[in-house]
Amino acid sequence: MQNAWLLFRRTDAHTAEPLDLLAFRRRIVQVYLMRHGAIAMPRRAARLALPAVHRVPDEVRFDGVGHFAGPSQTTKRCALCKKNTKKLCLKCTVGLHNQCFNAFHGIH
Repeated sequence: MQNAWLLFRRTDAHTAEPLDLLAFRRRIVQVYLMRHGAIAMPRRAARLALPAVHRVPDEVRFDGVGHFAGPSQTTKRCALCKKNTKKLCLKCTVGLHNQCFNAFHGIH
């Protein structure tokens, strides 16, 4: 771009309409957009959250050690019934109702 601007400065067009480097770059972009149209930048795909069943490894989920229901500071989705809950498993850090806690961890 710098070299193109230096060449532009040596032409008759520069004497008719002197442009500094920034104005020259802007003019190039304007002409390009007029000719080819604006292109939409590709958006990043939204990350899909994995279900809690896949987020918590089975080795941890069913180990039967250290799983306690506790309060959550925010509302979470229950990993089993998908309803909102204010409780979570402190070890797995997934939302669980008291009624769903045992079923999620395979405790009968």
